Amino acid sequence: MKIRFKPYFNITIIILGLTSLFFSCKTTKNEYEITESGLEYKYLVKKDTTVQVKLNDYMVMDVKYYSVHDSLLFTTESFSGKFRMKYKDASKKGDINEALGMMKVGDSMSFKVDAKTFYTETRHDSCPKNLLGTKIRFEIALREIQTETIVNQLKKEFSEREREKESTLLNDFITKNYPDSKPTKSGLFVIPTKQGKGLQPKIGNKVTVHYIAHFINGEIFTNSYRKNRPFIFTLGKQEVIEGLEEGLLTMKQGGKSVIIIPSKLAYGEEGRRPVPPNSTIVFEIELLSVN
Repeated sequence: MKIRFKPYFNITIIILGLTSLFFSCKTTKNEYEITESGLEYKYLVKKDTTVQVKLNDYMVMDVKYYSVHDSLLFTTESFSGKFRMKYKDASKKGDINEALGMMKVGDSMSFKVDAKTFYTETRHDSCPKNLLGTKIRFEIALREIQTETIVNQLKKEFSEREREKESTLLNDFITKNYPDSKPTKSGLFVIPTKQGKGLQPKIGNKVTVHYIAHFINGEIFTNSYRKNRPFIFTLGKQEVIEGLEEGLLTMKQGGKSVIIIPSKLAYGEEGRRPVPPNSTIVFEIELLSVN
């Protein structure tokens, strides 16, 4: 029932360990230079500026990276907001951290790093087999540097706007579909559609449910009926979101309800894939059994 999720905040923040490092270099035949640690790099644009990132600052950047065959693996061009990376201390040389530590505001740089190192050390992921033993080529332009204080304020303002937007959408949905329903103290809406005649669950009980879960626009993101696989869990063990537990505690075995769960009782400001941040979700749920 718990769903893995995405980033909060349409201004994407990726936290990497970054550092400034001293290096010596020599020119290679392909016009890239190479540091003592083996990092290949060249400046595409080098600005005459002293503005350099400090520990815990955020780097606002345009980023692209390619495979050894020049296939585009990632680009920030499709991002609706600014792409930020947090600058943190790091001890390893020869990877993306070393290159980013060499940049100043206005610089554009191309550099190559070992694919396995990048995926395992920076992305904390497994390296695709077809990239093992190859290098990834990065093209990065450093647009500006923002302090941690500024970014935290931007996050706060963004979250406030998103909460207001969610509240408006939720009120419109209730008014249109369930105008007589009232929220609980927590803000949850529970609308019974079939009264159960069996046991009413309590904290500590194991329950079996069938459900359809969707957003308030009707888009379904999970359906246990379609999988023909009822979901079994224990109430009170935080195995499901808070709003779902609260709703089930009002039902009886054999009953069905529509449970409308605001994001504060679901996946909050961060979301959890495929649920976006600040999203109200709706469960059409059937309580099959209480043990």
